[in-house]
Formats: sequence, structure tokens, C-alpha cells
Amino acid sequence: MVGFYALEQRGDRWSLEHFWVDPRWHGRGVGRHMYAHALDRVRAVQPGVMVIEADPYAAGFYARMGARQKGTVPAPVEGDPGRTLPVFEVEVKAAR
Repeated sequence: MVGFYALEQRGDRWSLEHFWVDPRWHGRGVGRHMYAHALDRVRAVQPGVMVIEADPYAAGFYARMGARQKGTVPAPVEGDPGRTLPVFEVEVKAAR
């Protein structure tokens, strides 16, 4: 296994959770493939908005995938009580 993710339906919205790719596989298209798979699952079950609370280091990836940053959420950790995570959203429309 080189990566995994989870989708959680929250009413008419979806949360992309635990999106992880083994660092040895970064830059090989695994993340793009997984992201497209997640969008396809949302599209197949119930199109709507997918929300991503991203690791700050992954923000560029989600922006390149077409997600739009909508804000931030607090995510304090020891040594950095002011840490925040960027929040992205992508509208997933029904297949034509």
C-alpha cells in the first residue's frame, strides 16, 4: 500500500479525511489518482461540496487539484499554539 484516504459524509457535504501518500511515492501521480478517485466516489454517491482540512505542507497539492482555500481552522500543537490548517473546498458536480 502506498496511500489511502477516507471520505466522511456530513449532510450535503463531504469531508476528505486521512489523505496520505507514502513520501517515497510523492511526485509519481499517486496523489492525483487518489484525489480523482475520491471525487468520483462523491460524484457516484451524492454530488456536493468536498471539504479538506489540509496539512499546511499539502496546501499546494490541493490548490493544483482545483480546490479553493476558504479559510483556516485552529490546530494547535505543543510548541505552536497558534497553528492553523488551511481549509479547502471543491464543488463536485454530477457526471454528465
